[in-house]
Amino acid sequence: MDQQKTGKFIAERRKKLHLTQRELAGRLGITDRAVSKWENGRCMPELSLLEPLAKELGVGINDLLSGEIVSEKEIKEQSERNLANLSRIQYLEGFRCGSIGLFFLFAALIIYCVAKDLETAGFVALTCVYDAALYFYRWRQTKNRNTLAIGLLWSAAGVINIIAFLVRTW
Repeated sequence: MDQQKTGKFIAERRKKLHLTQRELAGRLGITDRAVSKWENGRCMPELSLLEPLAKELGVGINDLLSGEIVSEKEIKEQSERNLANLSRIQYLEGFRCGSIGLFFLFAALIIYCVAKDLETAGFVALTCVYDAALYFYRWRQTKNRNTLAIGLLWSAAGVINIIAFLVRTW
């Protein structure tokens, strides 16, 4: 599943039906900015919107996820591929939200430790190692080199903080 291809397909179908982004968004109960993001390939529609969107555009969900009208002959193969890709995209969205939440929790706990004059290196080490594990898990799913690099940086930060914790508390 290619976000760019799907986005172009949504835009083509919307224009073919003589709908503006605002009109399509109104029918789906979302903002026109969301439709714009889909059409520019910056994100995919949420799972709950796939069926209503496909209905509004006059296509099947499989066609929508494929970014093209899928022939009857190819539909089974394309369906399986789309389901596998969709589960990966939903996982990555959840991972992204979890990482942002973890960052804010991390920042709040560091501020608390500094305010109470507590040792922060141990906590920072645990957080870095946990985040590194998340990025390595994500890398195993996507094989994205940037994700691997971030995981390695978090690992290095974790090791440095473990050493700092041991030195300070020994």
